[in-house]
Amino acid sequence: MRRLEARHRRGAADFAAAMGALQAAHAAAPFSPQGDVGDLEDGAVYLESIDADHRRHYARKGRAPAPAAA
Repeated sequence: MRRLEARHRRGAADFAAAMGALQAAHAAAPFSPQGDVGDLEDGAVYLESIDADHRRHYARKGRAPAPAAA
């Protein structure tokens, strides 16, 4: 439940803007998303770019935390 409570709330206008950007970028190549990765947790994987041959390139934000010892 902590992860859910830690998420950032967004309004309907933010959702509509995100959907508009998604529609505009659909099947576009080459393409580089325009957005801030600052809200992503460390270790999250996100799309960095799509090249002219539609190959996706991903990046990882920060470093993933070490797994807890058992």
